[in-house]
Amino acid sequence: MKIQRAKRSHKKPLFLTLFLVILLGLAYLVYAYSTDAWPFQKSETADPSSANDSKIQEAASDTQKNKLPATNENIDPTKTTDQIPVAENATATIDELSQNGGNVTYRASIAGMPDGATCSAEFSSSIGKPVIRVGNVTGQTCSATVPSLEFDYIGTWKLTLRVYSGDTQAVAEREVAIQ
Repeated sequence: MKIQRAKRSHKKPLFLTLFLVILLGLAYLVYAYSTDAWPFQKSETADPSSANDSKIQEAASDTQKNKLPATNENIDPTKTTDQIPVAENATATIDELSQNGGNVTYRASIAGMPDGATCSAEFSSSIGKPVIRVGNVTGQTCSATVPSLEFDYIGTWKLTLRVYSGDTQAVAEREVAIQ
């Protein structure tokens, strides 16, 4: 007499494992979509009014970008940098712009502006968040040291230095490589 063994079915554990994998995948997709971890681009509506809204928001951000960084007696807070004329008899020259020891340092010579004039420095790049410093001209010099950690992008940044006094400004620009 032969002893017959019962055949084990491997289908049941296979289907259970497959079901659990699919369930975990769906749970991850729900989590990822509800947070910033979504790996796919979220679709935008094709509504023309929403396109106009985005243009309005872009224009508002451009206006906000050009707003003056500080309010004091040297700056009219109702004007943007584009509305303040560049002084013919004043100059700003960036003498030093370097990165050393975890810091970015700039120093500029200012001519034709009084001590106490407002000095605004904005580091900008096409990718990173702007880094801004505001101070006063002292001894015909405007300078500051910025920790490198404030730059959220490694690459080329542009320093735009503006010095304000009365209703005029002096502007200088220079690029620096942040590493």
